[in-house]
Amino acid sequence: MENITHRFIICAVFILGSLLPVAMQATGNQGHHQSGLRGQVVGFPTFVHQCHIRIVSSDGAKTDIDIVTDSELRFEVSLKPGVYTVVPYVVNTPPLFIPPGSPVVVTVEKKDIEEITLIYTPQPQ
Repeated sequence: MENITHRFIICAVFILGSLLPVAMQATGNQGHHQSGLRGQVVGFPTFVHQCHIRIVSSDGAKTDIDIVTDSELRFEVSLKPGVYTVVPYVVNTPPLFIPPGSPVVVTVEKKDIEEITLIYTPQPQ
């Protein structure tokens, strides 16, 4: 009986540890900052109901975040103040290929949630 309890505890810890990053991403919590980005992606083909957004710091900081939008292509993420390059993209599965969107540079101010609309414009290949 003690062996079953021990296995159950190990499984529970593993499952909770696996779900924590997903829960943090779902709430848009990428840190305890009071600033960030909130917005929506528009212009993808109508069959795209979710996309990824890559956020990379443009000002020398070491931020490189990948978030997933909700089913209406909306997103929210907490970020430190700074300058970021934001790129919407879809994870492609053959034979489907949708090129990533053009990068957009956004400045996030201290204690401000920057509202943006990313208009999907395919990058030339």
